Amino acid sequence: MKLTILAGLIFLMKSTGSELGVHHEKKDNPVCLANQEDLYNADRKELTKKRDQVRLEAWAAKKAADSLDDRRRNKILSLCDENKVC
Repeated sequence: MKLTILAGLIFLMKSTGSELGVHHEKKDNPVCLANQEDLYNADRKELTKKRDQVRLEAWAAKKAADSLDDRRRNKILSLCDENKVC
C-alpha cells in the first residue's frame, strides 16, 4: 500500500514537472521554451520520417500488386495463345 502511494506521488511529481519539491516555471524560462521548441521540431521530423516511410511502403506494395496482376494477365494471355481460346 505504501509503495503504491509512493509510486503515485513520484508519478504526480514527474507529470507536473517538479523534482524533489523544486518547482520550475517553464513558461518564463526562455531556455526551457527553446528546448521545448527543439523537442517539438524533432518530434515533427520523426513523424515526417515515419509518414514518408509508410507512404514508401504503400507505394512498394501497390507496385508489387500491380506487377503481380501483370504476371497473372500475361500468364492468362499466354495460355490463351497456346490454346487459341481467346
